Amino acid sequence: MYDKNLIFKGFTLIEILVVMAIISIITSIMLIEVKNYKALKNDIEVKQFNSEMISFINNIRAECILKESFAELSFQKGNDEVKVYEGPNIKNRLKLPSSFIIKENNVITWDKLIYIDSRGMITTPCSLKYLDRNGKNHTITIGVGTAYAEIKE
Repeated sequence: MYDKNLIFKGFTLIEILVVMAIISIITSIMLIEVKNYKALKNDIEVKQFNSEMISFINNIRAECILKESFAELSFQKGNDEVKVYEGPNIKNRLKLPSSFIIKENNVITWDKLIYIDSRGMITTPCSLKYLDRNGKNHTITIGVGTAYAEIKE
């Protein structure tokens, strides 16, 4: 017959299946949220870099006006930073966020540098193109003879 003092230890198959179902639901929700988080982080870093780049250009222009000097801006494909030269010396740098890639600089000068004169005017029109970590193109356009730089998506 049956022993009343016999105690069963362990879980039933249904209990294990219910726990596994709950864990899989939570995991799928977390994966969706992580993907959304990465996309949001990328969008924020794109906006932040665009603002930093515009501020960087405007600060260089202001320094050229104050010091009555010239500067060259280097935005070269394959580099992970934007450099400012005053003569042969590097004056300042702006690093791109990680995994962002400089795609193109369509400056029409032989050395691909953007020149800023002592009045703070940009003498070479161009578009600076880069890719974010999702592979999306972003363009910063700089007009000639103006103080205008604009972001294009």
